[in-house]
Amino acid sequence: MPVGTDLIYTLKVTNNGPNPASRVKVIDTLPGGVSFKSAPSECIGGASSPVVCHLGELLAGATQQFRITVGTAGACAAGAPATLTNLATVMNVVEFAGPDLNPSDNSVTATAIAVDTTAPVISAVSARPAVIQPSPNHKMVLVTVTVVATDAVDASPTNKILSVTSNQPIEGTGEVSSRWRWYCLRGRGYPSILRAAKVPGASARAGVAQG
Repeated sequence: MPVGTDLIYTLKVTNNGPNPASRVKVIDTLPGGVSFKSAPSECIGGASSPVVCHLGELLAGATQQFRITVGTAGACAAGAPATLTNLATVMNVVEFAGPDLNPSDNSVTATAIAVDTTAPVISAVSARPAVIQPSPNHKMVLVTVTVVATDAVDASPTNKILSVTSNQPIEGTGEVSSRWRWYCLRGRGYPSILRAAKVPGASARAGVAQG
């Protein structure tokens, strides 16, 4: 299921007999990473504790059904798929008519896998300084490239700059009219250091590095 969508648990409680159950209670333990949204009025808890539902009397052969809705926006940590396992347990609080003859069927689990299907969005890319004015002394200029990304699941997505390009050829002579050489000195990552070397006889010109 896509993370961020609501997950609805449908709980169906049946008394298989032979005795009636006078005070039926369901305890539903929600999986980690989900947020409680809604349940019937006979249910309490859910925000940070199990959902407890008091169903009252359930005669032999009778069935009650209800739903619990949770949100999954925070289920996938850092975008990794998450296995969401819900545990529901039913019990008869007061056994006036006799004990449960088959308590082995009083618990059940339901599993769903939440997957992050929405790719992060690059909302802004900037470089400072945005314009480099080369100088004849081959000055090294530090350019800081900043990327802003947003993600529907991860509040702090990891960004990676794959390349930095220039409007002048790297390691080569630029346009004839400018006659500047541009160099991109790359270490293990970014920020990058860009250097502009003036060819003898060339006039000064501003260059723009784009990331």
